[in-house]
Amino acid sequence: MVDTPGLLLGVMVTAADIGDRAAGQVLLAQVAAAHHPLALVWADGGYTGSLVEYCLASSPWS
Repeated sequence: MVDTPGLLLGVMVTAADIGDRAAGQVLLAQVAAAHHPLALVWADGGYTGSLVEYCLASSPWS
């Protein structure tokens, strides 16, 4: 995860059988805890579905 200028906020390496959406939830929570307040989160189209629902349900910016 990077900020707008492209500076690294967080990185996570997982096993190949871990889906991007599941790992994205963990990474987003870690970055939000370390670098709050986050005002806006942009994600690639591959992170649709459960990750979007997670963000809307549990994030302070929802």
